[in-house]
Amino acid sequence: MKQATPFLPLGNCDIRELKARVCAEPEAAWTRAVAAQRGNWPHRDARHISLANDLDGRHHHATIFPKFAEYEDLITPLLRLIASRLDRGKKVLRVQFAWLGGGSTIAPHRDTSVTLLYSHRVHVPIVTNDQVVFECGEESVKMQEGEIWTFDNTLRHAVYNRGDGPRIHLIADFAEPLPLRAWLPYMKHRFYRFRKGDTRAHRRLVRETGARPGIIEF
Repeated sequence: MKQATPFLPLGNCDIRELKARVCAEPEAAWTRAVAAQRGNWPHRDARHISLANDLDGRHHHATIFPKFAEYEDLITPLLRLIASRLDRGKKVLRVQFAWLGGGSTIAPHRDTSVTLLYSHRVHVPIVTNDQVVFECGEESVKMQEGEIWTFDNTLRHAVYNRGDGPRIHLIADFAEPLPLRAWLPYMKHRFYRFRKGDTRAHRRLVRETGARPGIIEF
């Protein structure tokens, strides 16, 4: 979402219990399926645990995965806190943990899909090191554990983990209502995703994982 500055800090939060739980996740819980989506090549080095996502490009009714229930007691208060600091609505489309190993990169790119352009993307570092650099536009920051950040994803951005350890962030997208001018490109994008088979693939994933469409309430 376009904002006044490339990065906007939203304060801090206590992530100690969340960190302990995420770090206890087995290797098999981290998937490359999100990074492997069409057009997601800048994230090819990343792995994810999806709690909620709109993998077929929707801007309404997130797909809530069973994993969300395991973190609901910790995630819901955190989402409520972030929403109060954003001073925005409570419609959350995506919630996921993103893992980036040492020596890995999220390549420079801009977000272009309509559903991302009208969402406030929020990052909360859960595990990091002092060699992780997040660049956006002409600025760069070293986000610290427990800090809350949003950034202008319409600008060119990238992440470089030059350290030895992993970088794990909680990422949440708070959706804004689509303005009238955005509906035509949004529907074109949805049709493109349907023709490419993304909608069928998403429905298959929902069946296989027991996920459900819904609204994350907090």
